[in-house]
Amino acid sequence: MTIFIIAAVGWMAAKRGYITEAFDQALVKLALVTVIPALVFHSTVAYISIEFITEKLGFSILLPALTICAGYAAGRALARVMRLPVNERGVMSVLFSMSNTMFIGLPLCVSVFGEWTAPYVMSYMLSNTLIFWTLGSLSISGKAGVRQVFSPPLIAFLAGLAVALPSIPVPDFVMEAARILAGMATPVALLVVGGVLARMERPRVPKMVTVSLIGRFTFMPALTFAACYLLGASNEATVVYTAVSAMPVMNQAVLVARVHGNCAEETAQAFTLSVLCALAVVPLLGLLIGGIV
Repeated sequence: MTIFIIAAVGWMAAKRGYITEAFDQALVKLALVTVIPALVFHSTVAYISIEFITEKLGFSILLPALTICAGYAAGRALARVMRLPVNERGVMSVLFSMSNTMFIGLPLCVSVFGEWTAPYVMSYMLSNTLIFWTLGSLSISGKAGVRQVFSPPLIAFLAGLAVALPSIPVPDFVMEAARILAGMATPVALLVVGGVLARMERPRVPKMVTVSLIGRFTFMPALTFAACYLLGASNEATVVYTAVSAMPVMNQAVLVARVHGNCAEETAQAFTLSVLCALAVVPLLGLLIGGIV
């Protein structure tokens, strides 16, 4: 409910003219170069360690990357079959395959399954973050180049790995500053979602969004569960990876779409609707998976 209240604040502020399109654009740019990198760095350092990867995960750490890439390819192929415009194909592939692991995935998994899920969610985040800020960002922007690939969030992710894996201590004041900045990420993204929705001319749901959400909540969890089962992942990894693969659309996708002016309305719609769907789908999915593994 909190998510929708903050988005509603953004909607009302845009309707009253407090959040203009120019302000919205500046807010998104600020988030992508400060807030999101702080979130990625803090999360990576706080939750990822070489001990967890080697002792708990092993080869199964590769499963999220495998399933996300397979989902992306399926979404891309489906977009071609649907004859979507070229600029929409990459967006649909991202909406189809990449999950909201941090803002919604982590709290929802902990509330449904328990605290033990946090490291597994973060291991999924490793692949999800790396793929989104390379392939995903390029797909939405439609631009290729070193500057697009090595974006501030990806640099922050690599920096986090560089200190987390060898267990290099990070000063407390640096982590605290990153934590405070990271706390702004969800409000900023939701205000942007509300502003984009307020400026929509008519609230129709495009075919691209509908198909993306069907893939997000049916194809991706089925693919992930099958990959975990066939490749012998642990029961814990199977449960969490499958649940996280059915999480809502990434809110960073809304920011990237907004800053590049490509399918911003559709992406905001997909995020909002996917949050609604996830609140019902993930608990049911947890019961189903728990009865199988």
